[in-house]
Amino acid sequence: MILSLPNPIEPDEDAPIDPGEDALIERLLDGLNLPATATPGEYDHPMADLRTVLAADYREAPGFPSNSLTHELIRVVENLITPYRHIWRCWQDRQNVHQMSKVFRWGDVVVNAQPYMQDTGLSLWGFSCAAKLDSRNKFVIYLNTAHDPGAVAATIGHELGHYVYNAIGGGTCAEQAAMGNIFAAHLAQEEELFSDAVVALSAYSYPRLKPILGPNSSGRGGPADADFAGQMRAALSTIDPQYRIDLRSDNLTASWRIRYLTLMIHFFKLRCALADAAGI
Repeated sequence: MILSLPNPIEPDEDAPIDPGEDALIERLLDGLNLPATATPGEYDHPMADLRTVLAADYREAPGFPSNSLTHELIRVVENLITPYRHIWRCWQDRQNVHQMSKVFRWGDVVVNAQPYMQDTGLSLWGFSCAAKLDSRNKFVIYLNTAHDPGAVAATIGHELGHYVYNAIGGGTCAEQAAMGNIFAAHLAQEEELFSDAVVALSAYSYPRLKPILGPNSSGRGGPADADFAGQMRAALSTIDPQYRIDLRSDNLTASWRIRYLTLMIHFFKLRCALADAAGI
């Protein structure tokens, strides 16, 4: 079951487009030296999601975790996730994948990593669920490895976030918690935004992030402004290599270039908001 809360923040593709938003996106693409060619209609949904993420103030998001939950999360990330991040890019190696079940003390983690291009295809990033295997409770993560390795790593972190959220919150895992294309929708959902925070904290270390945080609001998770392209360029240069995606790759379609860019902006703005709200 995909988590759904009232009044989710989702991109409105039919909403009037603010010329200032398009100018900001143009500066962003130019500042990152990204090609912007696309066939008519190809950009519509990815661009709507990007606009929403850029305009959002992450500190005011309905799903933004409390300070106590955030501090518990940083403890888990520092002790149980970051030391094992080399595993993220080694999902092809069964030996390394098996290590994931050794990392956590709350139960077993099982990973099924395969490329998936049928039916919904790349629109499926991955999902997680609780299952009973061999008479034992397991937390099963499915990864669509047809995505860029950096995106696969982000999906692992996100799905582990669901595991951590339910473990420290005493809840039970959703039957299925999918990593989808609409990152803006996560802003209204505490469990989804908490799970994204696992990636944000792992991808951007505070010492490297601190010089990027300027006096304006966009440096702290607020709405993006004219300086955002420079901040994002600096952020991408400091992101942990496990989560790095080559946005200039010729293998990316225009639509997926925007989706992956939105992914990285989403995690950066969330990381800035966490730094501003909790000082971590």
